[in-house]
Amino acid sequence: MRGVAAIAVMIFHLTLPSQILTFGGHELFRASYLAVDLFFILSGFVIYHSYAAKLSGALSPQDYVLKRIIRIYPMYLVGLLIGAAGLLLMIRVGAAEISLKSLIAGTIFNMSGLPYPNFDTTANFGVLPPKRGELFPANPPAWSLFFEMVASVYFLFVYNKGQDDLKKICLSALVVFLGLSAVFSVAGRLGEFSLNLGWGTGNFIVGVPRVIFGFTVGIYLYKGLQAGAFEKLARFKSIGHAGLYAAILAALIMPVAAGGLYSILFICVIAPALVIIGAGVRPTGAAERVSDILGWMSYPVYCLHLPVGRIVYIAGSHMGLPTLAVQAASFALTLAAAYAVGRYVDEPLRNWLSGKTFAARQG
Repeated sequence: MRGVAAIAVMIFHLTLPSQILTFGGHELFRASYLAVDLFFILSGFVIYHSYAAKLSGALSPQDYVLKRIIRIYPMYLVGLLIGAAGLLLMIRVGAAEISLKSLIAGTIFNMSGLPYPNFDTTANFGVLPPKRGELFPANPPAWSLFFEMVASVYFLFVYNKGQDDLKKICLSALVVFLGLSAVFSVAGRLGEFSLNLGWGTGNFIVGVPRVIFGFTVGIYLYKGLQAGAFEKLARFKSIGHAGLYAAILAALIMPVAAGGLYSILFICVIAPALVIIGAGVRPTGAAERVSDILGWMSYPVYCLHLPVGRIVYIAGSHMGLPTLAVQAASFALTLAAAYAVGRYVDEPLRNWLSGKTFAARQG
């Protein structure tokens, strides 16, 4: 599920310049930003599965947090470093109104895991209007990884709460999330209600209820399935892996936002339903291998697609290549970089860090 959603995000970002993916005059994958909300729900679900019992046993909160940092940081850092090179190229070609000083400061902030408050502008791939105040200028999607780490710490305070308490947290966070989104949608003159917030200096605050809602929903769903809830919906697992992947793509391809109401339907109904159904799907044979590959590639693709895409677009424009050729190269090089960095940098570095960190702590 993560892999399919990450690919949807990549397709949307890397096809923005040509806007070739349209239906009835509406842009396909315009709802792909909602993949972030699906990621948050999946994180709550998977982290509860992986760590709740361990935290109730021998795993200390400190070791849990270290494990989460080691899991997230190496690939995050590689994305930032490639992104810094890409942003420097953007500055040189006039696609970013950021000084070299701001680039260095932002990269240092981001390498420390912190968002960089700013009101600089970038015109990713020449798309207008340019984005203003991206908290992670070198690699804009990294804003959600910051909130993933926040959610990992938040997990320590909620994993042992009952379903009633989790439900109250979900509803409270949802009300705040939707309320703030409505205010920012009107203030920003977005033209419709939007949940695509939390990534910038001016809308950072919205990311807090956004991640709390999604992450808590994931925990709530896991505990509910353990208790035998959602049985009617879980029966749809018979759609199998292919049907599940198609359903995710259909939900993120959705070209009609219905004034922004579709986004509410997605986070409250569609995404939770997909997670419940997906929890029951058991691919075997070749399908299992495809599932493993998609899952393994999801994080590298998400971290690297924009930094790689920026560099390819700048190089392609300089060489006078057709837009479709540049897009094809962006897809191919992103996938190649994701595999190479994941296999030969991220995994070895995480294994080394885990060995050094936990061997030292045990010693």
